[in-house]
Amino acid sequence: MDLALLYATALRHAGHDVATAVDGQQALQLLNLYNPDIIILDMRMPVLDGLATLAGIRSSETLAHIPVMVFTNTDLLPSEVARLEDLGIEAWMTKISMQPADLNGWLRRWSDGRGLPVRRSPPERGPRPG
Repeated sequence: MDLALLYATALRHAGHDVATAVDGQQALQLLNLYNPDIIILDMRMPVLDGLATLAGIRSSETLAHIPVMVFTNTDLLPSEVARLEDLGIEAWMTKISMQPADLNGWLRRWSDGRGLPVRRSPPERGPRPG
């Protein structure tokens, strides 16, 4: 199963309205049609990658205020982290460190006004605990 579909399904079951895009260009088009409370953005997408998509979000008068949480399958380069911070992300994490239920918890925390946790570094390599 596609990871985006897995996360979207889990979030829908938790009561969230979810829209997904197949690439960064489609994401910008959808964002201009909807007024989301938060954007969960993948770093590695076709057409426009996460950095280019985020730059488009931040340059838009109607989208710039929306909090963005960045997901990635791989560790980020220091230059990518610096650019993401310059563009004002709320948080970033690797997908492997975040189960769908964890993501729902993060979103609940944010919607309750407690803010999003700051960056979450990749998990230690090795066996998963019990």
